[in-house]
Amino acid sequence: MTTTSDECNDEIEDYGDLEDFSAKRSKRLLTSFTCKRTPETSVYLAQRMLELSCVSRRTFAAQMKYQRLRTK
Repeated sequence: MTTTSDECNDEIEDYGDLEDFSAKRSKRLLTSFTCKRTPETSVYLAQRMLELSCVSRRTFAAQMKYQRLRTK
């Protein structure tokens, strides 16, 4: 299930102007990752991405709720 560095091709794309860290709003990290994966690895990564998506959604919902409570 583990992959070696020979099996994977990691690429970080250069997006130039997006690296302005002085801005207050958050920036999306733009990367690409290419790898020959086993089906088990693909399922595992898909599950972790789904879990991350759920956590992100709950975090966003909590921020919105907090902002609504502060305005009252």
